[in-house]
This record gives sequence, C-alpha cells and structure tokens, in this order.
Amino acid sequence: MEYDYDCMRKAAECHRQVRKYAQSFIRPGLKLTKIVTDIENAVRRLIKANKAEAGVAFPCGCSINSCAAHFTPNPGDEKILQKGDVVKIDIGTHFKGLLIDSAFTVAFDPMFDNLLLASKEATNTGVREAGIDARLDEIGERIQETMESHEVEIKGKTYKVRCVKNLQGHQVGRYHVRSLSRNPSIDPRWKMCAHSQRRSSTKNGRRRSLRNRNLRLNWQRCSDGR
Repeated sequence: MEYDYDCMRKAAECHRQVRKYAQSFIRPGLKLTKIVTDIENAVRRLIKANKAEAGVAFPCGCSINSCAAHFTPNPGDEKILQKGDVVKIDIGTHFKGLLIDSAFTVAFDPMFDNLLLASKEATNTGVREAGIDARLDEIGERIQETMESHEVEIKGKTYKVRCVKNLQGHQVGRYHVRSLSRNPSIDPRWKMCAHSQRRSSTKNGRRRSLRNRNLRLNWQRCSDGR
C-alpha cells in the first residue's frame, strides 16, 4: 500500500479538531443521533468532504456501556445519553482513502475514572511497544498486562479490570477500515513492518468480557465504491 503522508496529516488534523469539539459538547441528556450527526457534520465541514475523495471514513460509533464498539444509532433512534453511561465515541476521517481511525471514551460518573485510566495506559503501552519488526503477540501481551494491573470500585465492590477477549485491533488499508491482519495476535509469525498502519483497540470491562456477535451492528467497512 502506498502512503501519502500529507494526506494522512490532513485527515489526522481534521480528526484532532473534531475530537476536541466532540469532547466539548457531549453531555447527559443528548440524543445519540444528535451526537453522531454533529460529529459527522463537523468532519465533512473541516475536511471539505467531496464524495470518495475526502470525508467521513465510516459512520460515527456511539457505543454505550456493555456494547464495546461498532454501534451507531439509526435515524429515528430516541435513545438519550444518561449520566451513569460509559460511551465510546469512534470517529473516522479520510483524505483520498487514507484513514484515521481513533476512538475515545466519556464517562460522567467519577466511579469509572479508573476504568478509563486503565484503557488509556494500555493504549499508551501499545503505542510505546509498536515499531518495525515488533511482534504483535508481544504487543498484545504488554497491553493486557497494563490493562489488567488496574482495579475499579463500582458501587462499593472492587473488580479487576479485564480486557475484552475477542475484540482486537486491526490493520488499516486504503479505503478499508479493516485490512489484512489483526492486532494483537497470538501468532508469533506476524510482525509490524515499515509503512504499516494499525489501530490498537484497548477495550476493557470489569469481568473477562466477550464481544457479543449477535448484536445488531451498523457498519464494518468503508469502500471507495469502485
């Protein structure tokens, strides 16, 4: 895959500004449809959306509580964000098919602060361990060690923080949100290589969690339409 780093920088700067904007207005009482619509409109405005040339890489993810990822509300969805919710906002931007795919978590109850801290520190661990010839299984192991070194107290009961066992990061390709290998991987033959773009997905919970494959999800891949 050929990379045009100027295009990636344009998509990344758009993502940075939209993320900052989203963090400034997301609050309890908003409809999920309002949140994702405002975010997607901000992406289109900042990146000067033009069909397949530039714009929203995928529908904005807005996953609540036990839904770990990949949910976005359909038009007409009346669900409202509550003060006790933990919401994962997943934003994708692209310029000429080169994608920036990144998410952040918002919680309004201080009870969840350690849960968010565990995910943040695990993500930073993955970034630190990444590099040319880094083995994906070793990166995953370091992420898990960092994540599961944390505890969270919820309603007076202490839980060990656990990784979501079957939700992994992945390689990103041109006009494809998911491309080729996943990350982390248990296969020691898989390594990072030069000019490889990957997303690290550090999802956690208070138990040994599994992603429910029966949930109705609304998106999985972006294509240039050719």
